[in-house]
Amino acid sequence: MAAAIFFGASVVATRFVVGETGALPLAFLRFAIGTVCIASIAVAFGSIQVKRNDIPATLALGALFFGVFPWLFSQSLLFISASLGAIILATMPVLTLVIASTIGIEAFTHSKLLGTGLAFIGVAVAVASQGAFAGFANFDGAVGVALMLATSLCGAIYNVLSRPYLQRNDSIAFTTLCMASGTMFLLPFAAYQAAMDGLPTISINGLLAVLFLGTLGGGIGFYLWIWALQRTTPTKVAIFVTLNPIAAIALAAVVLGEEFRPVVAVGLAFVLGGILLVSLSKKAKDG
Repeated sequence: MAAAIFFGASVVATRFVVGETGALPLAFLRFAIGTVCIASIAVAFGSIQVKRNDIPATLALGALFFGVFPWLFSQSLLFISASLGAIILATMPVLTLVIASTIGIEAFTHSKLLGTGLAFIGVAVAVASQGAFAGFANFDGAVGVALMLATSLCGAIYNVLSRPYLQRNDSIAFTTLCMASGTMFLLPFAAYQAAMDGLPTISINGLLAVLFLGTLGGGIGFYLWIWALQRTTPTKVAIFVTLNPIAAIALAAVVLGEEFRPVVAVGLAFVLGGILLVSLSKKAKDG
């Protein structure tokens, strides 16, 4: 839950600063800072080793989740609002459930399907009241939605495919190697953009947003997420993504001046109900 709230705040922070930095440099800065943050924790706890045979897959998963995922995420928010971005990202639990059940990682149950659906309805209720769908029909809006859907799919794939490796490795070490891989994946693209456009000029408030994205929204937030993936099924973790829009809406009202309406509380009730249904679902093949 803490990780999901940090990620919801990250939507707003990204929306706030991406215009100053550009999508690629922001994604690189976020995970470069995050790598330093989580690597420091790993060294402090002596958790710095991933099994040799798991390193290639860990590097590939890291490039996907900490390279492709944040670039698509940042790029999408150049075209759509923070609130709309959050609702599209809330499709991740459904995608995670479909992929995980298809390949046999966890059981497909009616309570999980109902819970993910209920949580998504809650997100839709909350963000629709904020006018999140304004501009959806234009070309830029469609591009932004497509990019965020691709982001959600990347997250779902990572949630499912990382599970076997998390069963065999320490979560801090795994997170560190994944995040470092994503950072190195982003480096040449960010360097090329900097060479073409020059280094970005970031305001003091923008710098604070970048630092937040790298620490609580980066290293610490993603470590908490991966720690949870190590201990339960992918869908039971992914369902907490539906808390992101609630946090995003509340913070967007304060930081970005976006409108806030009380009906968001109704959406929150649906989201919490969906989380409860998924969390209490029978294990069957789960675990």
